[in-house]
Amino acid sequence: MGTGKTTLCRLFLGQVGEKVKTAYIYNPRLSSQELLASLCDELEIGYPGDASEGDLYRYLQSALLNYYSAGYQVVCVIDEAQAMPVHLLEMIRLLTNLETSTEKLMTLILVGQPELRELLGRHDLRQLNQRITARYHLKHLQQGEVGKYVEFRLAQAGTNEKLFSTAAINRLWRLSGGIPRKINVIADRALLGAYASEKKSVSHKLVNQASREVSGEDAASSRISREFLLVTTFSFVAFAAVVFAYWAGMFSFAVQKPEAILAEGLGISADNCETISRQSSYRCLWTEMPVRDLERSGLPYVITVTDSAGRSLWKTSLAVDERYGGRALVLWRGPDNYGGEIIRPGEFSPVVTWVKEKLGLSVGDWSVIGSSASAMKSFAEFYDPMMADSVAEFQQSNGLTPDKILGPKTIFYLSLLD
Repeated sequence: MGTGKTTLCRLFLGQVGEKVKTAYIYNPRLSSQELLASLCDELEIGYPGDASEGDLYRYLQSALLNYYSAGYQVVCVIDEAQAMPVHLLEMIRLLTNLETSTEKLMTLILVGQPELRELLGRHDLRQLNQRITARYHLKHLQQGEVGKYVEFRLAQAGTNEKLFSTAAINRLWRLSGGIPRKINVIADRALLGAYASEKKSVSHKLVNQASREVSGEDAASSRISREFLLVTTFSFVAFAAVVFAYWAGMFSFAVQKPEAILAEGLGISADNCETISRQSSYRCLWTEMPVRDLERSGLPYVITVTDSAGRSLWKTSLAVDERYGGRALVLWRGPDNYGGEIIRPGEFSPVVTWVKEKLGLSVGDWSVIGSSASAMKSFAEFYDPMMADSVAEFQQSNGLTPDKILGPKTIFYLSLLD
């Protein structure tokens, strides 16, 4: 997301006391055995090369008890946790069982994108979710904080001069959304533009120009920025020629946003999914569905492709000399009354009736009776355990995670059934 979570992780790990043992796991795409081996490596725990998963767990437990007896605290930080597969999160839950009669032997910190909260909300991960004792969401910088952040970065670079005007700072905040990573990229490009145009400070116009360049949205503006680099000093000519050639190749092809491509096909003007949903009956879904299945669906879609020149771009079809990048944005129509919510077993929803019809399950006219002996809900709208098993089978057969949860992706695949 770019708000600095990894930077904070490394800062934290660099400031712990002498009586704290730390482990930092930055690759969440591991098997359970690889995770245990990585923990042992990080915590300097020896183990045989042929150790099994069970062996590694026992070695880890024994070492943690020794550290505890010696007065050490053990902290494990797992970065990009939103990308962890479910089986690995289950191993994390098992690691929380390592404890004495009074204390945990290891503190686990999961760090990830906002998708991590959604992942932990899954029904099959409820036990892990219940064990989380503290949560914190790292928000973007507020308008007044961006100026101080830029001043700090400039001070670290060796200057206390005010190189950005007030209008430039305000514009930088709006264009970056207060996300530090975006602030860094746009500000860096704006400073380059100011240098090339021999200006002593960055104006809001230069910030606008820099934002367009780094996002690849304005090919015409990128031509202007290339001209900035054609300085007259002889010592700079060779460098300018190299940069100009690079930028010419980079910006001669303007990458259009996939949402805008789809909206154009619908005859509307939009560059985001929210606007598309407001102006049409479609909703967006990102998927890794094969191209042949996308074509068979008959739905509007765009895919990532790599052309013969090695450029990555968005297209509505795949040519013979192009390679599919494996990611697609599809426009689809869900059932009536479906707003993109997640429906779990044991819940009521009108969408459940639609799902039962799609799966060929019988839909009766039973009712659930409340304490006042009045009909409360139609039984057809109840997501019962038998239906959950059918949903899991459908998910499994379509390459989805068989978690029995009715989310947008499962509803999308169900909508393709005749």
